[in-house]
Formats: sequence, C-alpha cells, structure tokens
Amino acid sequence: MDDTVYYWGHRSVAFIAIQDDGVVTLEFADVRALETGARVIHGQSPARAFRQLGHGVCLAQGHTAGKEGDPLSLITNVRPDTGLSDDEELGWAFADDPGTVDASDGNFSITGKVAADLSCELTARWHARFQPIFAQQNDAEAASS
Repeated sequence: MDDTVYYWGHRSVAFIAIQDDGVVTLEFADVRALETGARVIHGQSPARAFRQLGHGVCLAQGHTAGKEGDPLSLITNVRPDTGLSDDEELGWAFADDPGTVDASDGNFSITGKVAADLSCELTARWHARFQPIFAQQNDAEAASS
C-alpha cells in the first residue's frame, strides 16, 4: 500500500511551494482532474484597484448577486513592493460552487469581455472595497474555465 493521500471535494484548489530539499515535485501523472461543475474565473486589474485591500494575500468569501446567493471565493495577492497607485496589472481569481456559472451550451471556456462581465455580474452586491477590482479589470485578460 502506498502513502498517497487524496483530497476529494468540489472546490478548485491552488498551491504554491517554495523549492527546497523537502519539496516533492509532482509529475503530471500524479495529478487527477475531475469534472465537478465548479468553475474558476480569473482576470487582471491595475494595482490601483487593490488600494482599498492593501498589500498581502486576501481571501474573501461571499455570495453571488443572483437569487440563490451561491458561494463565491476570491483570492488576490498584492506583493509588498507593489505601488498601489500603479498601472501594473495584478491577477485575481475566484472559484464558485458547482452550478453557479451556467453554460447552457456546454461551453465553460468563456474569455474576454463575456467573462469580465460575468465577474461583475456575480459580484454586483459585494462590498464597495472589492468593486474596483472588477470595474477596472482588463476585459481582454478575463477567462473562465
């Protein structure tokens, strides 16, 4: 019996590891992709849009603006050396629960303005400090998968 540990759930998970002697490199064969219906929308916004959040990693959990109020999680990372009045684009991503993003045509790969508009629509009732991130995003860089 091997000592492999599997974590099952419906959320998308991302991680960053610092390379050192204790870090194990994953081979592609070690990673399993399962279709769960959960989606990730990611985009880029200028650093000035993050001014109200400040520096550091921000994980916000809220609900969509729709009737159902489906759970939605946003993660950002503003590095300490980033000027918060700059035009430098910073990335952000949010994940939803299965079924939150409806793709009636079966195509969940949404890009550009359509994905940007979707992120604005889903977060329309979020606190005002988050609104600049979506209102100022680079529409061409928005994508859902």
